[in-house]
Amino acid sequence: MSTFMSENLIKIITLIVSTLGILATLVQFQSFSIQMHGKQVDREYIIFSQYMTGAPFLTYDEPDYRKGVLDAIKLDALTNDSFEKSFSFADLSKYLVVIITDSKGWVFGDDSILKEKNRLWEHPVAVNTSAAVIPGTMKIYVPRIG
Repeated sequence: MSTFMSENLIKIITLIVSTLGILATLVQFQSFSIQMHGKQVDREYIIFSQYMTGAPFLTYDEPDYRKGVLDAIKLDALTNDSFEKSFSFADLSKYLVVIITDSKGWVFGDDSILKEKNRLWEHPVAVNTSAAVIPGTMKIYVPRIG
């Protein structure tokens, strides 16, 4: 009888320890989280570049609003001054925006930034001209800080 009780006691203890182990594992997984760290400056540049691909003063909006489809007529009408006035949230001295297509390129901002080593965000865009829609790339150059 004592062997039967000791075997059952061992099984019960094993069951309790296993159950506690499973519960502890579940609690550990429940508190698991992923954190991403980045510089505030980088987040601002990413937000700016995403905004630029859908900015209403650049995009083709007939018959509807399309993100990433830019209007060549609007691009031709822009100057650096009118480009800067279109933004109330960004200091454009930090950016140089270059929109390049196969046939033409548009540059807004201080082009002296091109001589420096800097970071670059590129986004595929299309430029709608009167004749066709031409694939292009929007490049946003960001000067290195420090």
